[in-house]
Amino acid sequence: MAWRYTPVPHRLGRVEKPVPGRCPHLPGDAAHVDMCRAQEGGTACVCRFYRLYNHCWEARMEIKPWPEMWQELQTKLRKLPPCPEHHQYPCVRTLAQGVVNDIVDVSSKGVKVRSHRTEATDSIKKSIFERWWNHLVAEGSASLRPGDSNNPDAYRSRIVGAILAACLPDKIRVDDDNATIRLV
Repeated sequence: MAWRYTPVPHRLGRVEKPVPGRCPHLPGDAAHVDMCRAQEGGTACVCRFYRLYNHCWEARMEIKPWPEMWQELQTKLRKLPPCPEHHQYPCVRTLAQGVVNDIVDVSSKGVKVRSHRTEATDSIKKSIFERWWNHLVAEGSASLRPGDSNNPDAYRSRIVGAILAACLPDKIRVDDDNATIRLV
């Protein structure tokens, strides 16, 4: 894959292409002295920050831009398994409680879902999914709990997270508590 630099906001600052064996800490910086130890004659840095930095860079190489992700998400939403009660609609279950939600409509503007628990039909705008995706790219994880500091948007957050996890299993994994999703 050809390398293309795209700066993205990230908890580690701007993610630049790492130079093998060179720590992004400034030499002489207290953090560098405390966290790094030289190996192989001082050419390799094994500091935790550098390993995380490199991991984040490698993950960025596989992330598609939002318009491509939206197309992929729309396609995969339509291919989800059918609802056991309403066979004409695909469905997705919330991660923590397992509540079935029918995917009533998928359009270029967003997704319309109907909850089996409340029977309420809600529209989730494309911009909400984009906000979640950008948050995952920037932070690496997102909480499904409305009001949590790591929750990008409280509106229907449990079903938005479930949709992302169900449609993008190669890019998103669910934590054991079923309350957090992570970019892999």
